[in-house]
Amino acid sequence: MSVFVHVLTHQQMCRHMDTCTPSERRKCLHAYVQAWLRLCLQLPEHQELVIAHSPMGKPYLRDFPHWQFNLSHSKQHLALVCGQTQHPLGIDIESHPRTIRPAVVKASLSATELSHYHQAAEPLRYWLQVWTLKEAVLKAAGCGIVQDLHLLDSGFTGHNESGRMVFEAQPYAYQCLHHLDYHCAVAWQNDTSLPELQWRAHA
Repeated sequence: MSVFVHVLTHQQMCRHMDTCTPSERRKCLHAYVQAWLRLCLQLPEHQELVIAHSPMGKPYLRDFPHWQFNLSHSKQHLALVCGQTQHPLGIDIESHPRTIRPAVVKASLSATELSHYHQAAEPLRYWLQVWTLKEAVLKAAGCGIVQDLHLLDSGFTGHNESGRMVFEAQPYAYQCLHHLDYHCAVAWQNDTSLPELQWRAHA
């Protein structure tokens, strides 16, 4: 089983992104996501995929129920994940650097995580890692942020690249992806670790 991941900047997706209107940006995003998914699913170049949404807004491929799909975009980046699996997938990305208010840090970290945050060599990076992996888990669950994040402990110490956590009595495994310019995490609803992620760029 393969799980494909792709991360790129908005400028890589559309070189004129800074001057696009919101409508043009949505069209560019839609076209790029469609092309990437066709590549992963090995579909004809011009086949249009129907991306539907659950009542809570989680996207899925209507005509390919055995494939899981998710996406995330930050101020500067887009992240995509898909795989032929029965286990729901989630992904989240945050660009670095960015400004985080102290109240947001306190509201989003458990007591243990807050302790790791204060001890971290780069507290902002630690927060971004925890935020993205919690978001990835919640997106895999299909609910987004629906509870106080400080009540959800990730078990992330700042040194582990992967881990497991439980949300609403369901097990989830996550994998952190680090880069100088962003932090990203992928999660799936399963009590075993994610398979090795395959980076697949759209040519």
